[in-house]
Amino acid sequence: MARVLIAEPTPEIRALLERAVVRLGHEVLPLSRDGRAEPPDADVLVLEPEVTGGLELAHALRARRPDAAIVVCGIRPPSREVLALAPAALLEKPFTRDALDRAIALAARTSGATGAESDDGATRRAEG
Repeated sequence: MARVLIAEPTPEIRALLERAVVRLGHEVLPLSRDGRAEPPDADVLVLEPEVTGGLELAHALRARRPDAAIVVCGIRPPSREVLALAPAALLEKPFTRDALDRAIALAARTSGATGAESDDGATRRAEG
């Protein structure tokens, strides 16, 4: 199980992602209004780069937890700034729940999350 922080600007999509992450067996951490996780020790950040303050959030998380993994999910190709975060996985919207599952599993292993299982078939770009 990984502790997952979701930074998604659209409330309906964020709610769908939260439900999917919980159904996949992970814990969703709340995102405060000022963009900080409580508690700030997420294993995985699911980041839509268009979210206000998203890059700053990713940098702040990595400052606290250098091993935290990032899953980027967006409708546009990732920018240089986003790629500089060295995301564990890239998801292009729309994507399937299976693609989300593979991306979070890969990211959880990257971060060393407790209970993260090995999957030799996982790829860096989670297709969906």
